[in-house]
Amino acid sequence: MADCVFQSAPVLIRALLPNRGESASGLGLNPEDPGDRLYRFEAPELKELNHRLDGVLWPRESTGCAETGNPEFPVVLLEVQMHRDPGFHHRLAAQTYRFLQQHPQVVHWKVLVITPHDRLNLGPTDSPTAPT
Repeated sequence: MADCVFQSAPVLIRALLPNRGESASGLGLNPEDPGDRLYRFEAPELKELNHRLDGVLWPRESTGCAETGNPEFPVVLLEVQMHRDPGFHHRLAAQTYRFLQQHPQVVHWKVLVITPHDRLNLGPTDSPTAPT
């Protein structure tokens, strides 16, 4: 459905793209149209991977926030990483947001990562920039 909208009305997207000046004026999102040199349109199917967190600390009922967490007692996602993994932060972000998708009631949460030392190469720590 979305791909039909994108292909039939690329002007809707063109206005929102970065560098939408003269170079984006020929934007065409039809996958068969080789004319667009800036973007290639796809609608990929993302297969669900198994994501397993090393642990989750849920606040007890006595805290009054067992399902949602709160600033004082957040839900804590635990991850232990003992070896170099340049893709770690992206994987951790995917696992974290998958958890939050499956537990939409969680409002206050933290992620705790345990490593043997702080020199472990776990890849870039900057989050990908979200479009405005």
